[in-house]
Order: sequence, then C-alpha cells, then structure tokens
Amino acid sequence: MRVGLILYGSINTTTGGYIYDYKLVEYLRAQGVVVKIFSQENKNFWGLIKNNFSKKLINEIIEFSPDVLLQDEMNFNSLFILNKKLKEIGNFPIISIVHLLQADALQNSLVKWFTKKIEGIYLKSVNGFIFNSISTEKSISKIIGTNNNSLIAYPGKDRLQLNRIKDGFGFKYQDKKLMIIFIGNLLYNKGLHLLLQALSQIDSHSWQLSIVGSLHFDAKYTRKIFKMITYLKLEKNIKIHGALDTKHLTKELLSHHVLVVPSYFESYGIVYTEAMGAGIPVIACNTGGVPEIVNDAINGFLITPGDSTMLKEYISKLIKNRGLLKKMSLSSLAAYQNFPSWDETMAKIHAFLNQHNQVDTIKKNNGSIRIDNEPPYPCLARRLP
Repeated sequence: MRVGLILYGSINTTTGGYIYDYKLVEYLRAQGVVVKIFSQENKNFWGLIKNNFSKKLINEIIEFSPDVLLQDEMNFNSLFILNKKLKEIGNFPIISIVHLLQADALQNSLVKWFTKKIEGIYLKSVNGFIFNSISTEKSISKIIGTNNNSLIAYPGKDRLQLNRIKDGFGFKYQDKKLMIIFIGNLLYNKGLHLLLQALSQIDSHSWQLSIVGSLHFDAKYTRKIFKMITYLKLEKNIKIHGALDTKHLTKELLSHHVLVVPSYFESYGIVYTEAMGAGIPVIACNTGGVPEIVNDAINGFLITPGDSTMLKEYISKLIKNRGLLKKMSLSSLAAYQNFPSWDETMAKIHAFLNQHNQVDTIKKNNGSIRIDNEPPYPCLARRLP
C-alpha cells in the first residue's frame, strides 16, 4: 500500500498532533507501507489560501500515486479548494486526521465563525476521518453530520515508557512542598498565565513549579509569562526547562506530584495520559476530550476554563491533604492501564486504511467503510453516554 500524508512544516514538530502523525508514519513504514510526506508551508492567511493552487503539490501527489491520501486537518485552509482538483484527477480516497476542530480553540467569536465556515467546506471535501477522541468526532458531526467512513483512534499512552508501579510508592507524598509540573509549549491557549495567577495567591513556601515546553512558538506570550513571574515575585519557586527530550521529560515527571495544564481547549491531551503513567494526578479544564481522560475528583480535578480561583482551591487542597494526593495518584495509575498503546492505536488505523485500499469492499458498501469503535474505556464508562 502507498500512503501520502499532507501536513505543515516538519513532522518532527513537538506538539500533540505532530507526535500522533509521526507515530502513524513510523508504524505504517514498519508494516511495509510506502509513506510519502507532502509538506505545505505554514504562512499567513492569504499565503495558506494560495497553497490551494499549488500545481507542484498536485503533480507530486499524482506522480506518487497513493492508494490513500491522508491529510492533517490542521491544513484545512490550504486544502479546502485543492481537494476538489485532487478528486477530479486522482483515484484515491482522501482521509482527514482530525486532532481538533480548529475553530473550537479560538477565542474571538467573529474569527471563530469565519474559521468554522472554511473548515466546514474542507470537511465536506474528504472521504473519511480519523478522530483522536469522542469529543472531536462530536464537534465534526455538529458541522457536517455523521460520516460513516470514520474511526476514533485515541493517541497512545506509552511514548515515555512510563508505568510507575513500585514499592514504597507513597514516600514522596510526605514532601513538604507540592511539586507542580506544567507541560506545554508557551501558548495562550495552554493557560500558564492562569496557573501563575493561582500560585501567586498561595504561600510560596508550600509549592514549587517546573515549566516544560518550547519558548519559541509565541514570543510575545513568552515575554508576558516572564514578566508575570517577575511582577508576581515567583522567581524562586519556578524553574523553566524549555523543551525536553523524552528521557529528561520522564525524569521530570517522576519527581513531581501533580500536572497542571489549564488549557482553554484540548481535544484530547496526550500529556495527561503520560502523566498518569508516572502516578501523577491532573488538573485541567473540563473542555473537549479532557473529561475522557480525567475523572473529576478521582484521578484529578476539572476546572472551568479561565477560572484561576478554582485552580487555586484545588492546588491548595492537594497541598493540605497528602492522603488525597496519594489516593488520586493511585487512581491515575489505574486509569492509565485503560488507555491504548501507540501500537494498538496505529494498528487500528492501519486496518482502517487497508479497508479503504480495497476498492471492491468500498463499492459493496456504497462507499461507506467503518471499523466499529469499541465501547468507551472502563474509566469513561460512567461519564460518557
């Protein structure tokens, strides 16, 4: 089988969506699938629109002659017109990998409305979907209705090879300070400023914060964070690591008590499941796919997006009640067992793509292919319809 994949820039970019795409390409190639990556340039808005008219890209795709063409949905601005041309001259299904509905992550209502319009055109231009969560599937269904050519494939949990079941598990919960870790590139949506606001109202002798993530995605926001830290006089309590490789990230996770990433929107959140493998409860916002991972008051806490007061209360609760912290940590480990490995997820996608490669099967089903998605994982059963 020959599979093409369209995305922006480098597949080695360190964000959840790119990690997912990288793991997929790695797995498919290991199974003998020929995979070619077609990279589009991530420009300003009009530059993205111009990408739709790239004859060079069209010629490269036709020359490669894929059996299936995958597209990262993030490229919707650069593909919503181009796909019409590809369907006219190509004889292959187009499958969109949807990490999130981009409009869901926007704050400005006008920009959100406009983005959703273009995104809707793009979503109707493809033949099928791979969703990273139940939440993402529901978001897309609200725009274009149910698409039977679809698969829900959760991101894997084991990139860091974590599964912290060991003797003397509770020793660190008696530490005087609550060791907090934030993992995420410094972007407004990740909500680091909310965490700083909350911590500024808590006794500085009772906590320590480590910040892990790239400082280079949004220079303006990064400067704001550094100014906040100085203004709030939090320098002595905060260590900024920048981006870390998997080895050093694993080491950092194992030395902390709780992960706090109060993103305004997350369609899933790979880092949440990874933290649970280290026996770390999570504090996050109750949006998108996060409730599919975090069971409120069991393996973490869910807050309303933007609510630094609620965030402060939950952090304070874990500072004062180490018994609760240990109980939540054990619950995190239990929940971790219920999520899939990367190999399990990518095997599902491989099977899905193989079915799309079987033209006779497609015709027999009137163009409709669907691998039945399993019932929600045990940790979700009580929380999802």
